[in-house]
Amino acid sequence: MKEFLLHLNNISSILVLVLWGAVIIFWFAELRVKMKDLEPIRQNAGKIIDAVNKVDGLVKEVSRLGSEMSEFKIEMAELKSEMSEFKIEMAEFKIGMAKLTKEVSRLANRPVAADHSPLSLNEFGQELSRKMYAPSIVEKYTEHLIDKAKTENMNAYQIQQSCISFATNELIDDLEEKDKNLFNEISDIAFNEGVAIETLTYVLGLELRDRVLKAVGKTHVNVNARKETARSSSVSASDHRA
Repeated sequence: MKEFLLHLNNISSILVLVLWGAVIIFWFAELRVKMKDLEPIRQNAGKIIDAVNKVDGLVKEVSRLGSEMSEFKIEMAELKSEMSEFKIEMAEFKIGMAKLTKEVSRLANRPVAADHSPLSLNEFGQELSRKMYAPSIVEKYTEHLIDKAKTENMNAYQIQQSCISFATNELIDDLEEKDKNLFNEISDIAFNEGVAIETLTYVLGLELRDRVLKAVGKTHVNVNARKETARSSSVSASDHRA
């Protein structure tokens, strides 16, 4: 009987161990199933981390580009400031060139305008005009200056200065850029005649002035001749009274 009980006890112990083993196997099986269920989540988590890293990289790149854009804007602002200063200097230079036109002719000791008022081409100036074919050069610019004179309601003197300044600056620059052959011909004439190119642009300016004055109906009067006429009339009146 004692042996039977001992044997029974051994069997119970074995059954308990078997039951615990079954429980453990079941638990591991269930855990494995749950791990498989978590696999998509783990994969998605990896994708989310990759996406976050990419977004972080883009944020850094945008920040870098923003910094470079700020530096570029600063450089552009400095460039605009320099360009504004350059334009002012160029405007002052052109004004100076226009004022020096008559002085250039004097220094060359070959005046192109007659010594009376209003200015008109003398024999040498007319010769330069013929050699340049000045009328054909100024023809395409005349309408522009006529419109300007009318729009700004210029008087005769203002028209004269506007035409001389235009010829000395815009006209000759336009020829140099768009008609290099004609510009070179004018330069050759200046060289052969021993005068500055500004002397020739001065001639062109007076040619322009005469056409604009005529178009807007301004009187081109020889002031010295008018004074001589007035003086002669005065002398005649005095003689008559005597």
